[in-house]
This record gives sequence, C-alpha cells and structure tokens, in this order.
Amino acid sequence: MGKMSEENPETGLGARIRAIIDECFMDLEVPQESICPVCGEGELTRYGQTAAGTQRWRCSCCGVVRTFKGEGSVLRNTKLPYDTWLSFIPHFLSCSSCDVVAADLGVTHKTAWFMRTRILEALYKSIPAFRAEGMTVGKMFLRESFKGTSRARTIDPETRGERVCVLTGINDNNGMFYDVACLGNPSEKKIADVVAGDISSGIIETEDDEVRCTLDKDDRISSLQTSIRSFLKRFRGVSTKWLHIYLAWYKWLFSFGRDRMAADAQLSAGDYKHTWRAIRRMAYPFRDVTGALA
Repeated sequence: MGKMSEENPETGLGARIRAIIDECFMDLEVPQESICPVCGEGELTRYGQTAAGTQRWRCSCCGVVRTFKGEGSVLRNTKLPYDTWLSFIPHFLSCSSCDVVAADLGVTHKTAWFMRTRILEALYKSIPAFRAEGMTVGKMFLRESFKGTSRARTIDPETRGERVCVLTGINDNNGMFYDVACLGNPSEKKIADVVAGDISSGIIETEDDEVRCTLDKDDRISSLQTSIRSFLKRFRGVSTKWLHIYLAWYKWLFSFGRDRMAADAQLSAGDYKHTWRAIRRMAYPFRDVTGALA
C-alpha cells in the first residue's frame, strides 16, 4: 500500500497547489470569451469596478453587467484575497480542522468549511479512472451521519443509524477504487450493478465487456480500509452526503506519491459544484425528500 503524501507546502504537492492558485488569480476577473454569455451576441467591454475592486463587464447588446471571478476554476467567485488562499494550502495538506483554519486565517468556521469543500468537489469531479485488471473488492461499513445539519430531526428515528456500505478496491498496480454504494449490506447482484454502473460512467476502465472482480478481504483491502478509517476519524464524523468527496480527498493524497501528473491534473481541471443555496437543498443519499429510506 502507498502512503499518503505529507509534502512540504513549499515543494511537491504544496508548490503545485500554489501554482494553480497563482494561475487562477491571474485570470480571476477575465471572461473566457469576449461574447456575452447571457444573450450570446454582444461583445463584453470593461465597465468599472465593484466596491471590492473586481472588474465589471457590460454587454454591448443586452446591457447586462456582471463580473467574471475565476470562471471554470476552483476559485470561481471567491471573495477571499490571494494571501488567504496561500495560507490555506498547508492546512489542506495536513487536513486541519475547520476551527484551526478559521482561527489561523481569520475567517469564520463556515468560510473555512466552504474553502475546503469547494476544493474537494473539484477533486471529486476529476478523479482519474481506475484500471480493473486484477481488481479485488471489499465492503467497508460506516455509520450513517447527519453531521452539520438540523434537518436530522426529520429523519425517522427507526431508520437512523443505518450502516453505509462503501465498496473499496485495489488492482494489480495498487490503484485505489471506492464507491459509496448503499445503505445496509449489499447483495452480490447489487455489487455487480454498482461496478457495472461505474464502468459505464468511466470511473472504472476495462478492456473487457465484463469485470471479473474478486469479492474478498485480503491484506491489501484490510490495510486500505484501516487507512481510510484513520483518515476519516480525524474529522470527528463526516456527513454521509459529503462522504464521497472526503474519500476523493483521501484518494488524491494517497495517489500523489504514485502518480503526480494525475493528481496535479485532477485539481487544476476541477470546479466546485454546490453554492450555499444548493447545499441547503441537498437531499441525503439513499433517502427521499422526506427523509424516508428510498
């Protein structure tokens, strides 16, 4: 098994994150295209600045005025200054708690959490494909968590505390695979369906039409699952609806020592998905909007 990266922020992985932040801030206020994204016809021209000093752009056709803060990048629409993001790098690499980040950077706990989450969502969107050759899969069970929300009160008490099954896999090259599969203990058919879905979506790459995976818990799988549990334990609980991006964080740190180019591309190509408004509307995995088991 590989070891998770513990790179110095000034070298290796930390240096690459800094370079990506530099690149994002260089293009932070420049639109990717000169045509208005609203009407698709007018040209964009500079139109003063906001109170925060951000460049505004106006369409010559429809007259809409807007800003372009890092469109398509992990820092899209950030209001935090450059130095704050640079100071965040060592905290992200060492997986510091939000309380520690907030105290050190002089931001709120909510902002510290969102800084972490926007980077993790970018990582999750660009996870490299897993090669299926010699694939061994094991089941790992974690308690369902509703951490960080008051909506847990709407969950049926009789269904709280369900176990979440995470499929974890290792291939012949010690590459890592995971999938937050379901609540409860999945059948072999369910596991086969999850793997088939990952193949069709490109998460798993294979040269065959079918993947013959061994459902076993050998030493490599046990070591991987122990390492994952140790990683998650430092956060004192991870909400089930965010479990997938924390596992992506683990995989990214785990993979950097083995494939630095892939780890680099994973971060630089990503963009975060959820705004605060969207986060408040998020449903819990494997449950419907009422909180009942789906």
